[in-house]
Amino acid sequence: MRKSIDKYIHNKEIYDLSLSNAKDNYEIYKVLSKTHSFQRILLA
Repeated sequence: MRKSIDKYIHNKEIYDLSLSNAKDNYEIYKVLSKTHSFQRILLA
């Protein structure tokens, strides 16, 4: 019983980590796409 709870908690930690990573990547992606379109306006 104890083992399955530990495994569940461990999986949840990994899930939370990957979730926050995805959120960070999304923020970075938003910033990059903003600067990219900004550069295109400047270069046009």
